[in-house]
Amino acid sequence: MLVGLLAWVIPASSAGLEWSVAPGLGGLRERGKWCYLVVQVESSEEACQAEIVVRNSTRLVYRHPIEVPRGSEQRHFVYFMPESPECEVSLEVGGQPAGPPRVATLQRARWWGFVGLVEVGTPTRVDLALEGDSASPIAGLAERVYVRSDWKDLPADPAGYDAVQVMFLSNVDRSVDVSFGQAAALRAWVETGGCLMVFLGREGFVAEGPIRDLLDAAHLTVSGSMTFGGFTALRGGFSPVESGETLRIARIRAPEGSALWQNEGVTLSAVAPLGWGRIGICALHPGQLGGTPEETGWSWKPIFRLVGLHRAEATRPGEPEHSRPASRSSLPDHFGSLLIPGEVALPLSMGWIIIYLAAYLAVLGPFQAWLIRHGKSFAFCAAVFLASVFFFVALAGVIVSWKKGDEVWLREVGLVSLSEKGAARGILYTSFFVPRSGRVQLRFGPEVLVGPMDSLDWGLGWTRGIFGEQPREWIGRYLPEETLAEIRVQQWNGHVLASRFWHVPPRLAGVSPLPEGLLPKLRRTHWITSNGICELGEADLETISPAPAGKKVLPAETFLKGLRPYRSGEDHSEREIEDVLLGLCLGEPRHVPDVDVLDVVASGRSVLVGFTECPRLHGELSITPSHVLRVCLVRRIVETRSVERGR
Repeated sequence: MLVGLLAWVIPASSAGLEWSVAPGLGGLRERGKWCYLVVQVESSEEACQAEIVVRNSTRLVYRHPIEVPRGSEQRHFVYFMPESPECEVSLEVGGQPAGPPRVATLQRARWWGFVGLVEVGTPTRVDLALEGDSASPIAGLAERVYVRSDWKDLPADPAGYDAVQVMFLSNVDRSVDVSFGQAAALRAWVETGGCLMVFLGREGFVAEGPIRDLLDAAHLTVSGSMTFGGFTALRGGFSPVESGETLRIARIRAPEGSALWQNEGVTLSAVAPLGWGRIGICALHPGQLGGTPEETGWSWKPIFRLVGLHRAEATRPGEPEHSRPASRSSLPDHFGSLLIPGEVALPLSMGWIIIYLAAYLAVLGPFQAWLIRHGKSFAFCAAVFLASVFFFVALAGVIVSWKKGDEVWLREVGLVSLSEKGAARGILYTSFFVPRSGRVQLRFGPEVLVGPMDSLDWGLGWTRGIFGEQPREWIGRYLPEETLAEIRVQQWNGHVLASRFWHVPPRLAGVSPLPEGLLPKLRRTHWITSNGICELGEADLETISPAPAGKKVLPAETFLKGLRPYRSGEDHSEREIEDVLLGLCLGEPRHVPDVDVLDVVASGRSVLVGFTECPRLHGELSITPSHVLRVCLVRRIVETRSVERGR
């Protein structure tokens, strides 16, 4: 089913505005990740202040103020965290709607275990290649996650790529039309974990622009071209749509070991790492060839495999024969108890229910039987029973307050990834426990996106059986100078917020590439290479030096034995949370892409991991927490250093 958009353009005569809305990147969405809408506004009368309002699932509201100059045409990218596929979008001027609302439908939800693939430009027919092999573990992917977009709709903030794992680009000549913000967002996404594949066109070269800059950063260049007819082997396996003499094929120059496809001594495709992500280039575009991939006699699946749709499991440092667990997950999905602040306490715990039943059978049951035998009415016996239940519920509340205290508990677990070229992505999961229901106001700094996560569906479902699905209300207002939000919280329930930022370094001499607000001093620092793990203690992100000579290097298995393993359902101290995060860096007990470093280490590079603080991600709450626990893991790719393995 194609992405639906139930929207139309209706003039708003009161403000002289016409506007329309469309889903960004084909409407690809994933729960717990950001997506965006493209809103186009045209003004024919006086300048005005307006607000784009996105309502999702009737309980989540995102407000984005904008300025509309007179006689202007603007395109705005509105970012939000979706909970349901339908979004009601309205444009308000002075608090009044400028015309009826539009409904944008996001029908391309990403399911667990699948890969979000976006294609921009001429179709590569990847959907045909994926559907052709029913035995493939990615069979049927095209139906669920394959979406198309346009160059002009690429996001101007890396948040727009949050649900995207792989992107195919073609018609590279159009990249010169993208804005500086769109180009910077694309590069930041690749350097912080995205996979980008560039298919060249019939001209056989890459024009100057942001895509060429990306390829140059990964040392993937084009050195001349040849006609299709010059490749004897290709002529036997492919049938070009156009004349073979006019179709030119680029000669690709790539780093050693990155060539993916070579023919008659010429490199036709290569994939190279760039930060935490990868970028590839292919001299032939499948859309230039006639027939399906099966008919051409050659499958494009090796390209899809190396760019990220198929990925071999990386081995742990120092243990070439030992593969990491193949499962992939998110941190809240399988490690939800890390986010629960303080000891888990329910208003009616199972232990006290058992004690109450035992007491009722031993005391209250015989007592009520005695009352009935002595002629007491049924209403009187029912009142005694209800009074005993009320007493137990009140006692349970006292027990909860005794365990948790009549105070606010707060826990923050942060993950910051830095590429060797300075791009950064930060994620902070903020959870809090409140003794009473009410509303909480939050304030965050500029360029920080924050949204609520459905804790009942993210490994924190310890209240589902008692309370059922709790309604959540969220109002977020994203101003240029700050981000404001308000959330309605429930008593005895865990509430999780996810705040994120992306950092695009200035890449100027003498300017620190580190994001503002990230403290450079690291503690419990470890240097991870293909040889093993070396503990450094303290380190400075601004003055990274090689691992000191003589430091003991441990294989992964030995290092993991010294860490406290993750135990679900238990409260965790700061040290224990740090141990769990260090284990996740090595894929134990699961592979969490936002923490795992094995893919980078397997490519011959080194990673520095440690713990620090990132005030930029922290928000100000209208409630004052009495118990605060903060942990922030930083992982940074550094130059490869050879360290001597110890015993």
